[in-house]
Amino acid sequence: MNTVADMMLEMKKEFSIEMLDEDACREWFLKKIHAGGVHCPECSKEIASKRKLDAFWGMRRVNCPFCGRSFSAVTGTPLNGIGIEFRALYLLLFMVSHGVRVNRIADQLGISTGAAYLWANKAKCVDRARHEPPLEP
Repeated sequence: MNTVADMMLEMKKEFSIEMLDEDACREWFLKKIHAGGVHCPECSKEIASKRKLDAFWGMRRVNCPFCGRSFSAVTGTPLNGIGIEFRALYLLLFMVSHGVRVNRIADQLGISTGAAYLWANKAKCVDRARHEPPLEP
């Protein structure tokens, strides 16, 4: 799975007008966090049924045929409980990566300042962690 910081770097390279579409943004994020395919977050078995995959990519719940767990494309990921549109998140991370202030981002996207701070801090924390040496045991 790509980290938020990895996504931000890729975003800078891949940004296009098509990414202002909600479905395109959702697909972009989900393909990044599920680059290795669709797996049950409980038993880690791969989900291969076309019907289940269509539901999964469409953000509907899927039942694992192996363990019975019900989950969606964001279950157990950094996007769980996203609370904003995918295109707003995409633009938020793009703006954060370009140094735009969080208050301005919230105003521009029509989201709460709290939501903007939450996602901006997630991105910054992940980015800081990537550049810090690992903790000694």
